[in-house]
Amino acid sequence: MGQFSVGANTLGVSGALDHPVARGEVPITAGTHEARFAVGDWLRAGDPQLGRVFMDMAVMRFEVLDPAEHVHLPLKFTRWGLALFRGS
Repeated sequence: MGQFSVGANTLGVSGALDHPVARGEVPITAGTHEARFAVGDWLRAGDPQLGRVFMDMAVMRFEVLDPAEHVHLPLKFTRWGLALFRGS
């Protein structure tokens, strides 16, 4: 797995993660990394009465081949599904 841990962070108003790795202040290393998105927690925070959701945690394991390349992981989700892909 990757050499860094983003830890428990939340998305900002813009929808971007506010973290040194996301801001480009900490370089990412070549190798296999994993991103975990607690989408169920996020949905329930907006609607405490929501209860159980179809997908609680979205996990993406990805390979960084060239650390000099920009790595962007766009995530779009609803209560019923998600799209997670490598952006440009």
